[in-house]
Amino acid sequence: HKLNLVKRQRGMSSLPDITTKLDAAITNFDIDPSVCERFLWHGTTPDIVTAILQNGMNERFSDGHFGKGTYLAEDAAKMDQYVISDKKDDAKMSHLHECLYTSQGMDHPGKVYYAFACRTILGFPAFTKDGKTTSECIVGNAFLPAGQPVFAGSDERELAAIPEVHPLIPYHSMVVECGPAAQGYALQRHREFVITHATQILPEFLVAYRRG
Repeated sequence: HKLNLVKRQRGMSSLPDITTKLDAAITNFDIDPSVCERFLWHGTTPDIVTAILQNGMNERFSDGHFGKGTYLAEDAAKMDQYVISDKKDDAKMSHLHECLYTSQGMDHPGKVYYAFACRTILGFPAFTKDGKTTSECIVGNAFLPAGQPVFAGSDERELAAIPEVHPLIPYHSMVVECGPAAQGYALQRHREFVITHATQILPEFLVAYRRG
């Protein structure tokens, strides 16, 4: 309902089109384009895996260069920057090892890393180069100018309201684009996606992997 209100008041027939590097791999999944649903990676640490399996994501425990929220990526290389290894002989991770391996009749494979493949509702995102102000966005006949604040407040907890939409509706996500630093981009290699409300994220698959 809220997304329809945004599109109607902004004169849009659809939401901003976001193509990710994972799109080709999920063609057989039931993805809802009406809410801009995408699959994205979330790299994590061994001590948090069981909490996410039990309770889902929690943006209140997440923070980073682009405010408070859950950080996701389309690139495995970007996701890999957030992980910490899990070792077979780490007694502090015995509960995790029981959950993932022993209870399934499997041996711990050795030094591994964990990431979640998450269904993520991006909705109407705020595009930004620097994580502070919006980039120009054109959707159909609608134009959103650059230079507007991304966040509603200085605590960088909630995203700002979408311009010219009443009653006020905040952006549903933030897409931090990448490009040359000389052109004002904070990221040079890989985009990041920031979700400030974890109810928009469903961790669907847990992946344990090794580095080559």
